[in-house]
Amino acid sequence: MINERRSVLVTGCSGFIGRALAEQLLTEGWYVIGAARTDPKIANASFEYRRLDLCEEPLSPLLFDGVDAFIHAALIAQSAKRDAVADNVNAAMRLLEAARSQKVTKGIYLSSMAASENALSDYGKQKFAIEALFSASGYMNVRPGLVIGDGGLFRSLARSLKARRIVPLIDGGRQALETIFLDDCVEILSYNLSVPRQDGTFAITSNAPILFREFYTELAQCLSVEPLFIPVPFQLADYSLAAAEWLRVTLPINRDNLLGLRAMRANTIERLTRPVVSLRGAKESIRIAVARAGQI
Repeated sequence: MINERRSVLVTGCSGFIGRALAEQLLTEGWYVIGAARTDPKIANASFEYRRLDLCEEPLSPLLFDGVDAFIHAALIAQSAKRDAVADNVNAAMRLLEAARSQKVTKGIYLSSMAASENALSDYGKQKFAIEALFSASGYMNVRPGLVIGDGGLFRSLARSLKARRIVPLIDGGRQALETIFLDDCVEILSYNLSVPRQDGTFAITSNAPILFREFYTELAQCLSVEPLFIPVPFQLADYSLAAAEWLRVTLPINRDNLLGLRAMRANTIERLTRPVVSLRGAKESIRIAVARAGQI
């Protein structure tokens, strides 16, 4: 079933980063096993789909069959019906148990810059808890900055800006925002699957952060939009987003995002890199992403 080439399992392969990662690994000669609730329909003879729903128990005993390495990029989203923190942590525990039973020695967890022992957001708390599980198993954690590309949170922010032009500035927009271009992110992840086993927690970010207000100024310029910056006290923004969630109004950011923004700090952990790669900064990344997406 699996050929003699290196095989890697990518959970969340139908998502923004997971799919891009799977496609990058295929170009580098990996046999890619994509695991997700829905088939991403990647047309490549070296790609195999295996269904995975993190909410379901037990995991298929065949999930890690023939796997040499894995990257866990799947996520259970927060909802009124689920406790995403507990669900994601429990799912990670089951994945790790399955990986160890198959003696998979190389593993990477796609975490977040929001991960912290003192995280304010549920998202940051669950990411930090799962990092601890991966570290205890001898695997690697990586914390990408805001991934800039045609998808994920970046696309939501861009579409909201284009539609509404309004940019609420919390605390004046002076937060240091760490970013990474999608192509750079997946190339670094792919490279680090091929090097000798390494554990620990690392960041994947460009060489310098950008202030939140500067980020939106550049994005607005690329979208040919005149932004309307509105200073908003944190407490008022918090109340407003809490009300939107209670009313089930969909916004580009939620209360968890706001809490993450308030706790945002410049990166202080070691960056994960790949030789001979010049990482694109935030402004260049925004320009390329908007151009590729046809104005989002």
